Amino acid sequence: MKEIHNGIEIAFDIKVIDEFRVLYPPVINDNILYNNFLKISQDFNFIQGETLALAEDFAFYQEKVPGIFFLLGTRNKEQNFISPLHSSSFNFDEKVLLEGVKLFAKLLEDRNEI
Repeated sequence: MKEIHNGIEIAFDIKVIDEFRVLYPPVINDNILYNNFLKISQDFNFIQGETLALAEDFAFYQEKVPGIFFLLGTRNKEQNFISPLHSSSFNFDEKVLLEGVKLFAKLLEDRNEI
């Protein structure tokens, strides 16, 4: 960003004042939970996606206790559930939530065995 601002300053003969604030800590999954999640997720309809850089309140919890953050997919073209989360047309099959609960329960069971 600073290099871009520097370029704008030169191109337009102006001064750019930048202020960067870190409002959220990074979301970093606990290694043990993550490795267990990868093992357990084989029993579910799990798709490994790209690593994401996003702001999420959950990071504050992870500063206090080990945690794991993952996305619970709800997209279903056959049922026309294709709108993104936080849109006015978002909808999903609530059965997906049960799969998420089952996955978390299995994670907890395995965590207690460690």
